[in-house]
Amino acid sequence: MFPHGHTQEEALFVLEGHVHVNIRGLKGPIRPGTQFRFPSCVEHVTTNEVDGVTRFAFWISPLVVVGRYDKGNR
Repeated sequence: MFPHGHTQEEALFVLEGHVHVNIRGLKGPIRPGTQFRFPSCVEHVTTNEVDGVTRFAFWISPLVVVGRYDKGNR
């Protein structure tokens, strides 16, 4: 993934593995069973920095229409 931001809020819930989050240059792991929210218009990125599978669910509010996500909107 690449650092990005968008006008919508984003949340994720870690299902398996260890997701690392970098938000505004602050970095830390998020463990399974944890929910995390990215405020709107804040640059962020999620990565898997360990061996093994990482699974998480994420949602964006308000809804983003597929094909209309603006990657340049930071």
